[in-house]
Parts: sequence; structure tokens; C-alpha cells
Amino acid sequence: MGIDAVLGAIALLGLILLGAGIVSTVIAVSQGQRVRTGSTLGVLGLVIAVVFGILSQGVVVVEPRQIGVVFNVLTGEMESPRSAGTHFILPVVQEFVLYPINQQQITMSGIIDTENIQNDDTVRTRSRDGQEIYLDVSVIYSLNPTAINDVHLRWQTRYETELLLPTIRGYVRAGVSRFRAEDIYGGERQGLETSVETALANRFAEEGILLSDFLIRDTTFSDEYTQAVEQAQIAQQDTERARLQVEQRLQEAQQTRVIAEGERDASITLAQGDAQSIIIRAEALELVSQELLDNPALIPYRYVQNLSDTIRLILVPANEPFLFSSQPAPESAP
Repeated sequence: MGIDAVLGAIALLGLILLGAGIVSTVIAVSQGQRVRTGSTLGVLGLVIAVVFGILSQGVVVVEPRQIGVVFNVLTGEMESPRSAGTHFILPVVQEFVLYPINQQQITMSGIIDTENIQNDDTVRTRSRDGQEIYLDVSVIYSLNPTAINDVHLRWQTRYETELLLPTIRGYVRAGVSRFRAEDIYGGERQGLETSVETALANRFAEEGILLSDFLIRDTTFSDEYTQAVEQAQIAQQDTERARLQVEQRLQEAQQTRVIAEGERDASITLAQGDAQSIIIRAEALELVSQELLDNPALIPYRYVQNLSDTIRLILVPANEPFLFSSQPAPESAP
């Protein structure tokens, strides 16, 4: 039980004493008796009820996730905020307001409540190229404890409806207007989130609010644009498929050409080798012919030279000439 509850219980006890004193006084008067006891009890109860009632109203308890703002009605000044703990203020003279400083979340989306009533809070906006886009967004934030007096003076407890929601909606629209629809539909969604988050963080900081995170939960485009994108993607896929087929045919043709060139080069090389061989054999035959012309006895000589060493007698047919001429070789001219 907190101290404020204890003080309230004592004040209640004072009211009970006051009631008892009044009853006692009435009974004493009706019986013609002295009313001192009843009146004393009533006055004591009244004092206790008033004093402890005021004290209970002046005791405030701040939870760990809260901070208290104190405004002096007489001076019109803001006093130092009250952090977690038990504090005492002057009732009537000082006003006390509690604010949460824990993480809070705002979600703007199209939802259906328990009664099946559509509550569409989606941010509707248009891209740079005029396409209509619907975004579901969430913002996680907290109040800055060191600037809580500024929040109270400017917005009090209306900061969410009058500051955060309009600011989020406006900055999301401004951010989307800098991008083309195809960029948001493609890979620029993260860039959109970053730009909007930076702008919101700076604006919130000016108002004493800390931005923890900005999230784009869902992005919806018009049916016409979605169909156009799908058709464009199909056409692009068909084009890419045709390009790959052309590249495959070109590679096959290139491979066939390389093989043909290789076979051609091999045939040319083989023909060149055969021609060179023929030339060499022709040159060799020409040399042999010239040698025979110059030395007619060369063939018989080579014949005898190639005979086996075991042959001692050679029979020459009667109708064959001698292997060697019996005439001496003509002398060469001097």
C-alpha cells in the first residue's frame, strides 16, 4: 500500500469520526445533555479528514516508466520534472501530470476491428510519376524525459493525435513523391524508409520526442499499375529468354566454325606435307637419274655389292650382258 493510500485511509477515518461526532451531538441535544464530547469528536474528525485529505491529494507516486510534470498555478512556471518515486506537491497550487517515457508504437494501416467495421488509416500518396500508392507504416518512439516540459507546454497529452500522426503522414507523402513507382516496387524501398526515418527523427527531436524506428510494413499499388508491371516483367523475361537462345545459337555456330577451320587447316597441312614429300622424292629421283647417267656401271656395282658373302660363283645367262664391261673405261680428257 502506498503512502497516498495510507493518508487517504486516515482521512476516511477522520470522516468517520466527524460523522460519529455529529450523531453524538444530535443525540445529546435531543436528550438535553451536554454536547461537548460529540462536538469535540466531530471537530477532531473534521480536522483529521481535511488535513490528511489534503496530504493524500498532495502525494504523487511516479512509476519507473513514467515522469511527472509540475506546473505552478500561482507563478505560471514549470518546475523540474519528477522522476520515478514518491513526491509531494501542493494541492490546488501545483498541477501534476504523468507522462509515459517507455517505448510506444503508432501503426497506420487498413484494419478490421472486432465489429467488422473497416478502419482504414493507410497512408495514401502518389509517386513522382503520379502512381497512387498505399502504405502501412509503424513508428516506434518515446518521449524525451529531458524535454518533457516542452512537450507539456506545446501539446500536453494531445501529442499523438495532433503532432505525431499528421507529421508521419506528411513526411511519408513527401518521401514517396521523390521516388518513381517502379523504384519503390523494386529495390528502393529501403532507401525510402531511410529518408523518411531521417526526416521524422529530426522533426520529432525538435518537439522533444525520440524516434526509435520507422517501418514500412506493406506497400500496395493500384491494380492497373500492378498488372502493367507484371506484363512488363513477363515481356522482359521473354526478351531475356530470346537473347539467351540467340547467344546459344551464336555459340554453337562459333563452335562449328572453329571445328571447320580446324579440319580445313589440318587438310591444308596434310596436303602441304604430301606435296613436300612428292617434291623431295622427285628431287631424289632426279639425283639418282643424274647419277646413273654419269655412272652407267653403278647399278651392276650396287648389285654385286649387295650379294651375300657366301656366293663364290655367279652364273650369267647366255643372253644377258656382262655385269661389268670388259673394255677399259675411257680415259678422261686432259
